[in-house]
Amino acid sequence: MGKVRDKRLRNIAAAMTSDQETFQTYADSQRSLYQTEITTNFEYATDVYTVQEELSRGSMLFTDTRVRIVHIIDANTGQKLGDDFKEIIFPDMIHPKGMGMRYLFDSNYWVTINTDYYHFVTASTVIRRCNNTLNWILSNGKVHQEVCVIEYADKNDTFEYRPSINIPRGDINVIAQYNQYTKMIKVDDRFLFNGQAFRCRFVNNYLHNNTFDNDSTPLIYLTMIKDNISAEDDVLNNIANTNKYLYTLKINEEPFEQSIGYSGQLTATVKLNDNVITKPLIWSSSDINIATIDNNGNFILLSNGVVSFSCSIQDNLSINDFVNITVDVLPIVEKQVIITPNQLQIIQEKYVDYTVYKYDNDVQMPDTFTITATGVPSEYFILNILSGNSFRIINVKMYVDSVLNIKCVSNIDSSEADINISLRGLW
Repeated sequence: MGKVRDKRLRNIAAAMTSDQETFQTYADSQRSLYQTEITTNFEYATDVYTVQEELSRGSMLFTDTRVRIVHIIDANTGQKLGDDFKEIIFPDMIHPKGMGMRYLFDSNYWVTINTDYYHFVTASTVIRRCNNTLNWILSNGKVHQEVCVIEYADKNDTFEYRPSINIPRGDINVIAQYNQYTKMIKVDDRFLFNGQAFRCRFVNNYLHNNTFDNDSTPLIYLTMIKDNISAEDDVLNNIANTNKYLYTLKINEEPFEQSIGYSGQLTATVKLNDNVITKPLIWSSSDINIATIDNNGNFILLSNGVVSFSCSIQDNLSINDFVNITVDVLPIVEKQVIITPNQLQIIQEKYVDYTVYKYDNDVQMPDTFTITATGVPSEYFILNILSGNSFRIINVKMYVDSVLNIKCVSNIDSSEADINISLRGLW
């Protein structure tokens, strides 16, 4: 017996070296041998498959992972569990994925309900097939869908008969990954499963992976009781309380036509349940070669064509509206203000009536004008404003030192014209 022990000690010593760069303990060498054996088994095993593994909990982003998939034996009964339970064995001894991680294969999502990582030769997990989804409306109006497990056995699946209303009774247990969405589930939240309504009565979200880490909860366990269908439930799509967050968005401007180079700003009104609110918006152009727009609604028209400006709520792009703009080379508008008659002198004790109008391409515009007189002392003339488009100049007495300047300024766009009038004597 002593010789055998001595031989083992010599083998252990032989597996060690004093060279610090190549130092390896006997345990490390054995792990390396185990890893080699596991790798070899993977090469020849018939139960090796490529599955999709979630990159991080709650991401719903997956990557190919090569694993062995084997059946599960119930530790209590010794019976093989059905196809809803599988064990995944990984090709590496250390695998960082833990409880609550999701997998995708055979047209099903699976969630990890047990792991066997710590201080064991192989890394493996027990996964369970997700047989349904939790659907609900998020606060931004989006429909969120979370894969889940519903236990097959219902409890108390009956009705409680009362004089005024029959109340359904029944409990189901639901398991889902604990993530940024499921952590929002609270008592009294309602869900629909295949057209049947349930109300959450108990939320177990406090089983930590790491004892002191409140954020390490991998799974959430929900106990739900039967509930009545309400008028706000979407039975077809299994979404409860669909009217809880109703958003609308309307662009305030109507479609219009403008020329190249024109710029402006579009605005939109967002409502939540008919109440006007402020939400970050995203604006976009259907063709940036025709027109561009920024997220403040500021746009500029660049070339001929028809462009659609779209506006969406930033965190829910399905809430949107659009407006079409036609861009072309419109005729250049020639604007002019004309004072008539073009009479430049008035005889003493006489008067002349003038009119003033603005014209766009020879079309008379509705502008009215502010009319003022300068250049001659007021005792030499009288300016009578007859209307916003007419005035009278009376020559009270001759003035030869300068002319009387009459200026007419539009009250709409400040375009203007003037006329210089000489106040002549009787001779």
